[in-house]
Amino acid sequence: MAGLAWLCLIQNLCLGVTLGYENLSRKSGTILSQSTTYQYHWASRANDGNTLTDEKNCAHTAPRETIAWFQVYLGKQYSIKSVKIFYRREGNMTDDWKQYRFRQFYLDVANSSASETTTLTPQRTRCFTDNSTGNNLPPNVIDIPCKQTASYVIVETTYNAAENKQTDTGPMLEICEIEVYGCDIGKYGENCEECPECPFCDVEKGTCRCNNCINKNCNNNGHCIQGCMDQFWGSSCENICASGCLDRLCIQSTGYCSKGCNGTRWGYTCEYFCPSNCKEPYCNIQSGQCFNCKAPYWGDNCDSQCPFQRCVECEQRTGACSKCLQNWTGDQCDSCVATHYGPDCSSECNVNCINNTCNVTGFCTQGCGSGFYGYYCENPCDSCLKRCHRDTGECDACQGGRFGSHCEKMCSQNCQSGCEKNTGTCINCIGGKYGDYCNETCGAGCESGCDQFSGNCACKKGWIGETCGEIQKLGSSSPDIPGAAVGAGVGGVLVVIVAVITVTCLMVRRKRTRQSKPSKSLHYEKSFNQGNALDSSNVNRAYTNLEGVTVAIEDPDEEPQVEKPEECVYYNDLTVAKDIAVTDLLSVITAREAKEHQGFTKEFKSLPYGERFPCDISKTEENMPKNRFKTTFPYDHSRVVLEISKENASDYINANYIENMEGNREFIACQGPRVNTVVDHWRMIWQEHITDIVMLTNLIEGPKIKCHQYWPDKSKELNADPFTISLLEEKVYAYYVIRKMALRKKKVSGSRTVTQFHYTRWPDHGTPNPLNLVVFLGHFRHKSRPSQHPILVHCSAGIGRTGTFIALDVLSRYGKNRGKINVIEYVKAMRKDRMTMIQNVDQYIFLYHALYEFFRTSPQFFKKDEFLAHYGNVSKSERKKQLTEQHNELINLKTKYEAKDFKTGKKYQKLNATKSVLPVERYLVFLTSNIHGREPYYNAVSLSSFKQAEEFVSAQLPVSGAAIDLARLLIDHDCPFIVSLTPFSEVKELKDWVNEDVKTVKMDPYEITKHAQTMLSQDIRRTAFKLKGKEEDIHDVQILECITWGADDQVPVDTSSLINLIKQLDLDRKSHPDGHVVVISRDGAAGCGVFFAVYNALQQLQQDEEVDLVTIVRQLQIRRPEMIATLKEYEFCVDAVCAFLASDNVYANT
Repeated sequence: MAGLAWLCLIQNLCLGVTLGYENLSRKSGTILSQSTTYQYHWASRANDGNTLTDEKNCAHTAPRETIAWFQVYLGKQYSIKSVKIFYRREGNMTDDWKQYRFRQFYLDVANSSASETTTLTPQRTRCFTDNSTGNNLPPNVIDIPCKQTASYVIVETTYNAAENKQTDTGPMLEICEIEVYGCDIGKYGENCEECPECPFCDVEKGTCRCNNCINKNCNNNGHCIQGCMDQFWGSSCENICASGCLDRLCIQSTGYCSKGCNGTRWGYTCEYFCPSNCKEPYCNIQSGQCFNCKAPYWGDNCDSQCPFQRCVECEQRTGACSKCLQNWTGDQCDSCVATHYGPDCSSECNVNCINNTCNVTGFCTQGCGSGFYGYYCENPCDSCLKRCHRDTGECDACQGGRFGSHCEKMCSQNCQSGCEKNTGTCINCIGGKYGDYCNETCGAGCESGCDQFSGNCACKKGWIGETCGEIQKLGSSSPDIPGAAVGAGVGGVLVVIVAVITVTCLMVRRKRTRQSKPSKSLHYEKSFNQGNALDSSNVNRAYTNLEGVTVAIEDPDEEPQVEKPEECVYYNDLTVAKDIAVTDLLSVITAREAKEHQGFTKEFKSLPYGERFPCDISKTEENMPKNRFKTTFPYDHSRVVLEISKENASDYINANYIENMEGNREFIACQGPRVNTVVDHWRMIWQEHITDIVMLTNLIEGPKIKCHQYWPDKSKELNADPFTISLLEEKVYAYYVIRKMALRKKKVSGSRTVTQFHYTRWPDHGTPNPLNLVVFLGHFRHKSRPSQHPILVHCSAGIGRTGTFIALDVLSRYGKNRGKINVIEYVKAMRKDRMTMIQNVDQYIFLYHALYEFFRTSPQFFKKDEFLAHYGNVSKSERKKQLTEQHNELINLKTKYEAKDFKTGKKYQKLNATKSVLPVERYLVFLTSNIHGREPYYNAVSLSSFKQAEEFVSAQLPVSGAAIDLARLLIDHDCPFIVSLTPFSEVKELKDWVNEDVKTVKMDPYEITKHAQTMLSQDIRRTAFKLKGKEEDIHDVQILECITWGADDQVPVDTSSLINLIKQLDLDRKSHPDGHVVVISRDGAAGCGVFFAVYNALQQLQQDEEVDLVTIVRQLQIRRPEMIATLKEYEFCVDAVCAFLASDNVYANT
């Protein structure tokens, strides 16, 4: 039956073949090639007019490859009618050598080479696919109808041919002859006659192919001038949009479905069906992966069932349970919700538990509500004023008139203001009473009451004695010193004693303070490193800039350094610094930075420094090895005391509780874990119910190990007995990483979720950009969960960066609510809890700058619907007003640079496209190659994407004679991509780089050899070339041009061209993630700013499903102040994001 079916197919295919059509493959200029060549079987053997099919007459690709292709380049585009293939076949039907290797081949036509295009992309059109399986074989001579307009004919296979005694593996092709029949464009029929009444027609019938053009308007090549009518695509609108396209609409240039797919389909042309268990909106039209799964399935293709018994729905990517049976929770639905307990989670926690939460045994984990104590908080402690001890019921304080451990006793009725809680001693007595319990009566002769403790008093006339209890006998004289005088004398002595004690304490304080250690004073940067701005050593140099004052901050080693005692100043604990109004912060900073930061230096030196309270526990022989540094210890009075057990007998960890402005222990500051303290680290996290960690160091910085990794890598588990930690999610951003982890403890059911916010760009020596840390803080507060438990903050020593971050967090929130801050007093407060918090004057100054950045503006996060509602669904006048206000604010928030910040750009002024756009010195990308007669300068700066630091280079177009410098930039900084916002064909220096007729461009010692050029759409052109450097090394480079964006246009014609350009770059970067991307425009600012702002906004939507466009633009303007300089550019950015959100696309979910 299979043989009969093939016979019928051959007859049907051959009916339309007529020798009258010209064999285009035999024309002059035809080039044959193949993916590989086996021995001497060159591709040219398939075009010699010999149709014999034994091996010696055939082209033959090599074995052991993953793909095999054979192609015919016709020299130009033709109207193709059919393709006839003669495949290797030797002997009669019973012989061994049959066309096994021809199975499952496919025939494509294209306008670019098989080495540049891939199957099932718009660059190719499929004419035929062989589906032979089992014992079935395709015929070795096959004529395939293929009515298309193309210049390439491609035969390709991925079928592994190792069967039937064939020992060589992998796909192979053995084509003995190939014939391509058709006519020149504009001709048809067996004799290739001129098309009637139109310049472009069907190659067989002669029917005009302009019929599908709008207004039937096409040029001499048959290309539609005004585009296609609905449901058609192609340059001549000769193709019908795929049936799976929604409303059967597609993009004219590619055939991609423009509105998405019908129902449950996916693919560029919606040719595939989504997996059956996908839930609406079904699946990603590019990858086929389900957006959501029907219950109870999970996985990219929703082909796995949720693995746990009580799981109703599970998380699609990990299989972790997202919805459990009632009263159950956890990734495996194996623990009770916080409000229930018991073997089947049916018992409710006691109503007296705080937040009604308890563990699996009913124990109230968050403590008892006011007025209750006990394991289940079942016992009342009504007599307590506030709370009572959780286990014993002992009261913290008693209600008026009571005392005792449980406030079970009544104060004496003679107590005037209650009594002391533990002893019942009266605080004050009612009139006429004295003694500890006010149960003694003052002497009858007391003038006006008596001393509360001794009963002594001043006597009435006629009474004597210390208590005036005796009547004076007649004739006796009064004492020389009456009772009142005695009291005055005692009071005087007390005043003297207090004064002596005070002076002694102040002298001790003065002595200690003289031994405190000030930070190295700040210094101005005299000259900038002339190296690679993209190198991490330069990127990590952080500078603080405020209103024209530029400061380079150098950080001493993490270990606190011993300084000369005479450098410190006297500090008086009794003085309190004045609050600073938030509105006055800039003027305060400016004043204190005068004279080389004299004000800040003096203020910082006035802080108590070093070890001020006992740290005895940390210095024991057992605990010293657990300290990362020899001089950084936790104070005994505020240290975190770990619960001990049989497995862990030590209660020590180098960590302290830190109070906020209200005096609550909101933070724990600790050192970065060492290899021998990882278990203790997780003991503390479990004990303190910590849900959020802020990490401010990298594991290794320079040659120094800063912290031991205490979390697992992806798809692995970390065992820190008795704990296991698994990584649930990791999101990477340009300056930080957010990791979500599951924490489990042996013999305890359920798990806890811990989120780590890891800032990765704090330089080893210096401080980060203030705005970047403020953005990190905003993201932390935006994403962290409200909790009654402390936040864990650590760096390496747990004092410098840790203190800076905690102070920034506390003071920014306090200042936002109260309108004022007091930096020095809060730093004093932190240093009472942990030594040397904020380690040096550089960090102290940085704190002021970061606070200033915080108060200047607030994050403006918008989710998709919120963004559209805020910008897209308002009146034009209201929208204009909003955007004008925001743009004016951005202009006011720009960093104010000085002339010295542009000194290199000014030095090489002739190499700049304009005098008004110069690179900021610290972000300048220097050229490192040494070329005779060329300078080390190109007007380009480094920029970050939302997810990758320093991913981009923003560059100008080269000035006359400087194209070689662009080539140097590409090689010096490993840049495999150029995104040009101006067509290279319009740029004199670069037009040959994209001219198809110029195959080689030489710029001694560099040489460009073009590889291929493809029109990806009507807006985007890709040119691939190889760039040979001076060391003979070869660099592959791709240019993506937006050919509809003119050099003098601030923005493109429409938003779709920019969005499509961004999508294309994003797809390319997924397959080629290494190296940097050069984005180039006329001056490196106009146009580039729009591209970067929209690119980062779409990345933020992709990663976080929300966007903060104002902050994105602010960060760009730090690097290139001239970016988004006009309201028109800012409006276009908003329009592009709105268009992206409003479209039925899936980019943000891929």
